[in-house]
Amino acid sequence: MGWRALGVDHSAVAIERAKALTAQEKASTAARLTWQVADVTTEPVKPGGYDLTLISYLHLPPDQIAAVLLSAAHGLAPRGHLVVVGHDRRNLREGVSGPQDESRLYDVDAIRDVLADVPEVVVELGETVTRPTEDGDALDTLVRARRLPLR
Repeated sequence: MGWRALGVDHSAVAIERAKALTAQEKASTAARLTWQVADVTTEPVKPGGYDLTLISYLHLPPDQIAAVLLSAAHGLAPRGHLVVVGHDRRNLREGVSGPQDESRLYDVDAIRDVLADVPEVVVELGETVTRPTEDGDALDTLVRARRLPLR
């Protein structure tokens, strides 16, 4: 789509892996991809600066994930999207793998409650989805929210 992308992870190994994969892309694609080792719980987010933010399998204690979600929501540009995906709380009893600490698992209603503190951000989709794995089905939370356009 021609977007510029910034990938952030606390793991230097993950970022090196991403850089290696980027090096296999066409030069025009690789030029738009930037990778950064950082802690999303402390790294400041540019308010209104992102068209898309993806939070993928980030399983933190409830207070930290709430802060990350709020920061990501405030970082959205008008009409920007926030997508959250991670192991659902139901996965602990009904699915396979994933964190075993229920407090670190996602719940659609809990994410909606956090994002309700940012009135210009609306949740457009919130559901539990099944993800087949070699070990059986895993249950993931999937949420898509959007920042409303400026009036």
